Amino acid sequence: MADRVKELTKQMDDVRMSSPVKKRPHLPLTEARPLRVKGEPRLDVKKISIVVNHYPVTFERNFPQTLYHYDAVIENVEIISSDPTAAAAAKKRKDAQVLKAAKEGREMAGLPDRMLPIIWKEFETQCQATLRATTPFDGKKNVYTARRLELPNGDAFTATFDMDDPDDPDKRRRFRVTIKLVATVATNSVIEFLGSGLERGKQVVQPQDVIQGLDVALRHPPSMHFISCNRSFFNPFPQNRHPLDSMLELLHGHYQSLCLGSENTATLNIDLATKAFYKQTPLADFARSVLKLHKDDSLDLVCWDDRTIDVVSEALRGKLIKYGTGRCNQKGVYEKYHQFTANGLILRSAENYEFNMTDEKGITRSINIVQYMQKFKNTTIRFPKWPVVHIGNKNMTNYVPLELCMIITQPYRGKMEPKLTSAMIKGAAIEPVARFKAIDQARKGSKFETSAVMSEFGMSIGQTPIVIRDASVIPPPTVKTLASNGAEVNARMTFKEGKWNFKDSGSEPSKKFLKAATLPKWMIFDCDGVLNDEIIAENFIKKLIELGESLGMKGFRIPGKPKPTIKCYTEATFHPGKIVGTDNKLKRINRAFDIIKKMHYELVIVVLPSDGKDYAFIKAEAEVVFGILTACIKSSNVRDMNNQKIGNYLLKLNSKLSGTNFSIQQLNELYFKERTMILGADVTHPSPNSMAPSIAAVTASFNMSCMGYSMHIQPQKSRQELIKNMGDILEKQLTKFFETNRAYPTRILMFRDGVSEGYFDEVKAEEYAQMRDVCEFTSEKFGIPKIKITFVIVKKRHHTRFQPTNATDGVGKFYNIPPGTVVDTKIVHPSEREFFLNSHVGIQGTSKPTRYHVIHDDTNFTMGDLQKITYYLCYAFVRCTQPVSYPAATYYAHLAAYRARHLLEREGENADLVDLAEKLTIHPDLAKRYPMFFV
Repeated sequence: MADRVKELTKQMDDVRMSSPVKKRPHLPLTEARPLRVKGEPRLDVKKISIVVNHYPVTFERNFPQTLYHYDAVIENVEIISSDPTAAAAAKKRKDAQVLKAAKEGREMAGLPDRMLPIIWKEFETQCQATLRATTPFDGKKNVYTARRLELPNGDAFTATFDMDDPDDPDKRRRFRVTIKLVATVATNSVIEFLGSGLERGKQVVQPQDVIQGLDVALRHPPSMHFISCNRSFFNPFPQNRHPLDSMLELLHGHYQSLCLGSENTATLNIDLATKAFYKQTPLADFARSVLKLHKDDSLDLVCWDDRTIDVVSEALRGKLIKYGTGRCNQKGVYEKYHQFTANGLILRSAENYEFNMTDEKGITRSINIVQYMQKFKNTTIRFPKWPVVHIGNKNMTNYVPLELCMIITQPYRGKMEPKLTSAMIKGAAIEPVARFKAIDQARKGSKFETSAVMSEFGMSIGQTPIVIRDASVIPPPTVKTLASNGAEVNARMTFKEGKWNFKDSGSEPSKKFLKAATLPKWMIFDCDGVLNDEIIAENFIKKLIELGESLGMKGFRIPGKPKPTIKCYTEATFHPGKIVGTDNKLKRINRAFDIIKKMHYELVIVVLPSDGKDYAFIKAEAEVVFGILTACIKSSNVRDMNNQKIGNYLLKLNSKLSGTNFSIQQLNELYFKERTMILGADVTHPSPNSMAPSIAAVTASFNMSCMGYSMHIQPQKSRQELIKNMGDILEKQLTKFFETNRAYPTRILMFRDGVSEGYFDEVKAEEYAQMRDVCEFTSEKFGIPKIKITFVIVKKRHHTRFQPTNATDGVGKFYNIPPGTVVDTKIVHPSEREFFLNSHVGIQGTSKPTRYHVIHDDTNFTMGDLQKITYYLCYAFVRCTQPVSYPAATYYAHLAAYRARHLLEREGENADLVDLAEKLTIHPDLAKRYPMFFV
């Protein structure tokens, strides 16, 4: 056996030096996914009845056999004016814009999306006699009808009409709408898909074109009663608004989507939606907020320079504003309002920005904005020294006084501060009973029953949600720890909630870590100064050492020293002289870790400010530059230290040091049955307004307990969904597995997160195909059995929610569904292998199950076995003693991607990917010695 291991090791070294794996042609996108097996027994476990937020959709007798898809083009023709001079000037401006765009090789900007539904509604009204049918519009360019429109010119029609400008009451505009039939969509594919269950035993492609058309029709009724925003609808009534801060508020609404499930079940998934919106706010208050001024501070006191203008402009750019003209009443309301997009401020005030105007006599005079507003708009400017706002077309010089402007209610886009994110999460957390009641109110408010569109499309929505009477509840696994005498014992498990801990009673642990780590030479680096308080420092160190030792960890006590070394952020030994500023902060931290490295410390416990500031700097220097293991803790937790907080910290610390906190007996059995590697992968993308790179992260188990993981992180093009070099990553992970076990795995179980349904085939053709090639190459090269692959897509971004029918089946104070609840009927794919699993305890709000879809399976797991393995892997997350919401490998991939995002925090959006990859290259000494440094 030893000789065989040596031979494999030598071969592996030779392969590393040889040519890379030869890639075969990618799989065709039509290769079938695994199908459910007819007659396969379901889990033999406890069953409970649950309500699902899916309402049955019935296709009535008049359900159309064909949908007609029209393309709609909405154009702004011209401004209509009774003044010939003004009309000519408007036409001249537009012609100049068209000419300039042509010279620059770009298209003219179209109408803003917010205007299109308003214009379409006017088109429907004015052309009702021609259309003679309901015409649901998706808000951009797609129109679906239940019958072919009898248009004057066959399948195309153009109408030109005048209406009030939706943004400016002083203007009338002429619009042109052109509709053209682009496709006919047969709806029998929906019926065929719904009936493609176990009886057929064949794969049927989901009819996305039909679903899209029916979804547009189903969105029409709520769009008549609510504010539409992407796929959600929001109710503007005061009871649905909740303040987040002085500028933002949380609006409650609902989301809806048509779903095709099993057992011939079509449903409308309705869920609550929450979104941050800007409050309607005077622009002066917005500027004060951005500049961190008090709400009563006058903007006259601001030193308006390039910096302050840029700061406000950056926050303002792209926002919808309205400005008032005419008389202003005592409440600050003007006679008229005009709506535009803001481009920012300019460093000119209303009184000193002058321009030329030619009067009706042909005389040209210079006039400033204050004079213009008074003479032509009957508007008095009270703050002439404030800067003016650039509005409308970026290439035009349209400026209005800041004091006249207001930010209007509109969705907030961009990255939120942690405090606001926390407030949003809290505001969105609604317990199951209240959530399902609000969902039903949203259904009623949409008035589907009285909608002409629903009648014409032959669809009706049920008045009660679907009930699944036989949802399975998997029992929790067996968790192994050590007794005080060193023997392996089972942790005491709370069956219903799936929780366990290291103590049987009292406050002190009665069990130890399964494999407790020994600390290397260590110290504390205080970046907050909280440990300058001797009482706090003594309490923190005492609890850390006492609880750590009671869990079996060693090395806390340093021979010859009463307490560990504590270095404060401001100590002169780290950074002599006065150093200020963000850039110098990085130099300061670099200097500190340089000294720490020279003093041969391998572990640094870092106390961070409560806002997490400096985290990115610390991790970049410690993990990439110096290869020093760090374990961060917030100063607020140090101040308010208790056994629970220090216990959670030690779970993390022991794992970082390559210890094993506990193991899952069923996962050990899985490994001994067949050597199994668990993979987790995720691609995270930047915030909507950013073009920063996306981050790909892959984690892989490397030991028999499936508790130890290594990770790989890399930058890739912004919003690139696929991991293009999955084969190279897997090769490295297989090497790590072999080095630990002296053997390769016989099967790989991949949990891939972050994939939308439209990318399932691409992921299989790209990522799975590369994994297959590497596994086949490895098997052939080393003469070992084929490495089997099971590839599962993990989906958290969905809107399905469950509620126990009987409160006695619920857990926690909100009576959420229990951990281990599995749903694999009615709302899942009719023929492919898919299930929902709720694995965690819902602490606040309504528990969100995770959706799993198998896109490849060499291992031939039964659905029941795969469901159980998936659930048990949710217990393998080392940082807590209860199950998490998806398998630990996927959770670690999220942590790894989060770490990568921090490591790149100081890099610009246009940085080179090769340079960024270097900044994500973890120091090899750290990665080799402490592979779980990232948890």
